[in-house]
Amino acid sequence: ILIYRLNTLTREYLVKFYRLIVASNDKTSVAQNKKVLTNTTEDILRLRKEYEPLISSGEERSLYEQSANRWDMYLHALEPIVAVAEASRRDEALALLASGARAVELGKEIGELLQKDVALNKKAADTATHSSIVSIGQAVRTAYLAMGIAVITSLGAMLFCLLGISRPLVDMAAAMRRLAEGDVAVVVPSVGRRNEIGAMASAVQVFKDNLIHTRQLEEETALARASAEEQRRAGMRQMADSFEAAVGGIVGQVSASATELQATAGSMSAMAGQTSAQSGAVSAAAEEAASNVNTVAAA
Repeated sequence: ILIYRLNTLTREYLVKFYRLIVASNDKTSVAQNKKVLTNTTEDILRLRKEYEPLISSGEERSLYEQSANRWDMYLHALEPIVAVAEASRRDEALALLASGARAVELGKEIGELLQKDVALNKKAADTATHSSIVSIGQAVRTAYLAMGIAVITSLGAMLFCLLGISRPLVDMAAAMRRLAEGDVAVVVPSVGRRNEIGAMASAVQVFKDNLIHTRQLEEETALARASAEEQRRAGMRQMADSFEAAVGGIVGQVSASATELQATAGSMSAMAGQTSAQSGAVSAAAEEAASNVNTVAAA
């Protein structure tokens, strides 16, 4: 019974580990999920201590020691991921999990070794039942029940991890990588799921929508800037045309005034000449009159 419980609890540990990585949305949930994971680890250690004195054969001890050794290696491989998850850096933890092929391999080996140990214990139990005819029925039912529970739990955990966690996480990581590269055409997977994966997908979808909106704003800003520049140039051209027209008008007016002043000066010059001629005639007449006067006076 202890080996069945140890096998089941070991697989439950993997589910609780994924819950720590995926379902820890704040410090409170991180602390709660980490506590559950720690309690599971302690329960596994307690079961191992209870099971070790009951090992009855060299084959069983070999299987147990192999699984125990790989279990310690497995916990050591998960330490960096757990540490990052405790720091609320979920994306980094998911990236480490997606690249942690060795941890996945160790988990698979542990499951296979414990399954062999379970099968060995079942075989031992079956052998023991032959030596006790009275309890054979109950022993067989108990063994098969435990075996069925272990198999169902194992298959359920494996299917859940593969279809419900591992594959969606890999798809999510790929979508996030493409978004980081600027590809807004990528379809965010698992949107609409009513679990932690769906919540993560919704967050990634918000990021994608914001990226699209930002690009639209950048395009609108560029168009507005180009339109303003064109309006400024048109205004400058209009101002230059108005200035040229105003200066042309002023130059025309000045030219007309200069022509008018030149004509007036010519008229005044002619009048001055006429006046000078008239003055000469008057002077000559005056001199002649004076001469006549002097002649008369002499006579």
